[in-house]
Amino acid sequence: MFINSEIGPEGNCVRRFVIPAVNFGAADYVDLIDWQACNVTPPTVLRHISSHELLNMIQDDLPVDGWNFIKFLSHTEAVERIVRLVTEVSRKKVGLQNRDGFIRTAL
Repeated sequence: MFINSEIGPEGNCVRRFVIPAVNFGAADYVDLIDWQACNVTPPTVLRHISSHELLNMIQDDLPVDGWNFIKFLSHTEAVERIVRLVTEVSRKKVGLQNRDGFIRTAL
């Protein structure tokens, strides 16, 4: 699996998602699709780390905070604004309909 997941020179393109055929006669969860027919790709956060480097980091028991991950935002200011609004409403309003109405009005 590690060898198949390496990114080649064509790795800078957008991958096309194809729904795999489902084996409805499967006796086990892992047999629902043909894994050999699937194009395995690494997670984006590990894309710049080779399989050999990853195995070495795991075998050497390197702490995760020592790994050099790609930095990207996990949420936006809009999400923070909504969380703040819902937190404020949950303190002030009682009842599901009252909270829902207040949130929808504020948005």
